[in-house]
Amino acid sequence: MLAPVSHLPTTLDEAHQVIVRQQERIAELEKQVARVAVLEQQVEALQQHIEELVAKFGSSSLNSSKPPSSDSPEQRALRPKRKGSSRAQGGQPGHPRHERALYPAEQVTRTEQYFPESTCPCGGAVAIDWGNPYCHQVTDIAPPPPPDVTEHQFYHGICQSCGIKHHSQWPDWVPSGQMGAGVIAWVVILSGQFRLSMRQIQVLLWEMCQIRFSTGAISNAQGKAIPWMGRCTVKWVSMCANKQCAMPMKPAIIGGRTPIGYGHWRIIRSVTS
Repeated sequence: MLAPVSHLPTTLDEAHQVIVRQQERIAELEKQVARVAVLEQQVEALQQHIEELVAKFGSSSLNSSKPPSSDSPEQRALRPKRKGSSRAQGGQPGHPRHERALYPAEQVTRTEQYFPESTCPCGGAVAIDWGNPYCHQVTDIAPPPPPDVTEHQFYHGICQSCGIKHHSQWPDWVPSGQMGAGVIAWVVILSGQFRLSMRQIQVLLWEMCQIRFSTGAISNAQGKAIPWMGRCTVKWVSMCANKQCAMPMKPAIIGGRTPIGYGHWRIIRSVTS
């Protein structure tokens, strides 16, 4: 608001001073009006932000698609309580009983028998009921047996007449590597069925069977299992390796590598599944 003039100017200089003061006042009022406009915009933005926060924190699983796990403790307290069932907890009358079946007698490794005191506190003798004992079976894992190591010794001889050296023949059933068929089968199952890495297989073989192999030997064992699966399997693997197979394949990632080729993984996994 402009300042009122106490008296009218009588000279030209006084009129000029009044005009200057009014112009300065007008400039101040214009700045205040601009400041008010800015503050009004800030107020509108803050009100909108408050409405968004209220809508965000006010929404729960009851009035939105949010999962119940996202509700706050206060919102969970507002949930409608479920009516309790009149039935008692646990198995209901007439419900068939489910319990672990006992091992048959021929599969029990060892039997321990416990008997009551032979004399009753009243002085009478206690007769044992031999026909109806209460059986409590405890299953445990026996310590692993030592590894079955077979040493194949191949001798050579020298002809006493001509001096030619003769070597013993390598039987077809003797493996060329360090692993027997049982170890290779376990390596294939652990990698294909249980998806263990070569490092994990190495640790498991040592901890359970006291057998130590390198990760390279374990990788080679996975590839040796392919010829055991027949000609059809080997042909199918070669087709996938040459990209002639139309079925989309996913290579095996074992320990960060694909040690048994592009098509081996699916075959081993299908056989061991």
